[in-house]
Amino acid sequence: EANKAQIGDTFALLANVATQSRTQMLRDACRRLLGYLQQVHPATYDKVFAQFKREELFGKEGDLPEYRLEKAQRDALELETALAADGCLYLIWRQVAAMSSQNRLEFLALQRWLGILDKILRDEFVFETGDEANLLSVRFCTEKERGTFVIGSTLDPEATFRKHGEKNQLGYNVQVAATEHFIREIFAKTGATNDGSGVATLIANQL
Repeated sequence: EANKAQIGDTFALLANVATQSRTQMLRDACRRLLGYLQQVHPATYDKVFAQFKREELFGKEGDLPEYRLEKAQRDALELETALAADGCLYLIWRQVAAMSSQNRLEFLALQRWLGILDKILRDEFVFETGDEANLLSVRFCTEKERGTFVIGSTLDPEATFRKHGEKNQLGYNVQVAATEHFIREIFAKTGATNDGSGVATLIANQL
């Protein structure tokens, strides 16, 4: 069996989450950030909580659910949320940068979610400064400007979109090498990984 030719292939493994809108991802990432900041440094959390625009970020009581909005309204909500999330990110990042590094799970999670929120914002939006220093505007990225390995859900940030023909699936790209009777090697990468990129690893892992 060890001398038989192997066949290599790839297939999608769907993430066990639903895709989220940009508004949902931004709000969830900010909630997680604030939660970890509160655990790491309650006084700093109180300071940040008093400064960022909560209603612009999380919405007001009585707002219509996002799924009931027209597309233009959803787009406007996403842009408003992005501006508020960017402000929240900046406030927290500035405070965390001044802290001493800690080897606590909560602090490491705080740093991780700073990176996740920053990635969502940079992958999906373009921020532009105006004539005044504190004037910031935001627009959606064009298709060419959009980032790579785009996150589709904050419930599974490691899952990305695997494009295969007409299919666009959120999850993982499984690489497999097999003979007729045995799977010789198999592993998964995030969905946006190129199909052909796993061949060398399949061989190297066996060797």
